[in-house]
Amino acid sequence: MQNPKKRLIELDALRGLAASMVVIFHYTFQFDKVFQSDLMKSIEFDVGKYGVQLFFIISGFVIL
Repeated sequence: MQNPKKRLIELDALRGLAASMVVIFHYTFQFDKVFQSDLMKSIEFDVGKYGVQLFFIISGFVIL
């Protein structure tokens, strides 16, 4: 008999990666404006803005 509450570890890992992408995006997005520094200007993480969509798509699939 299969366990109906079985979690997909790969999806949990991908959801964690998506959340990390959002955190990194927020950290690098306005770093130069907040801290008046050009240190992080070349390290902007624009791909992180897609982390929110990825997170919600996976969450919707898991809830379903």
